[in-house]
Amino acid sequence: PSGAQSGPPNPAINPAGPFCISSGSTQLIAADMGGTWSGPGVSASGMFNPAAAGLGTHTINYSVGVAPCNAASSTTVTVNSATVTPPAAQTICSGGSATLTASGAGTYSWSPATGLSATTGSTVTASPASTTTYTVTGTTAGCTSTGTVTVTVAPLTVGVSPSSSICSGASTTLTATGGVAYAWNTTP
Repeated sequence: PSGAQSGPPNPAINPAGPFCISSGSTQLIAADMGGTWSGPGVSASGMFNPAAAGLGTHTINYSVGVAPCNAASSTTVTVNSATVTPPAAQTICSGGSATLTASGAGTYSWSPATGLSATTGSTVTASPASTTTYTVTGTTAGCTSTGTVTVTVAPLTVGVSPSSSICSGASTTLTATGGVAYAWNTTP
């Protein structure tokens, strides 16, 4: 009869993804809609939720029609993540440097550039003039994540003891503390 199905429906699934774990739900599409979807993170109507599916590659199934005029197909959908792990906070002396290493992503970018040896790569050297909070952005397969790390610059304080007066021609022992290396100057 006119308008009746003349053969099996077309269950071909349009390619989808890859998705980031943080992406919102997406409607999966097949050539002939109205069937039933199944698999990790997908509802019967075809709404795919990457967070519900989890990381990895998942097989999604689709069936449409009623026997004897039914058909089924499957596809794979990949869910990626870039969960960047920033380094621990560090304290350096004025003029010093700290090595900062991030992990968990494929590529990395750092900001601000002030005091950094580079703005890309998992490991950079930070030599800020003052306390600075750096942001590292990690990217994996189009997914991004950020983290921060603070490099605190502690002022260098040197103390000399004793601080008392002595008589002309007398001697005393001076002891310096608070530094790593010392240079003495006898010029008044």
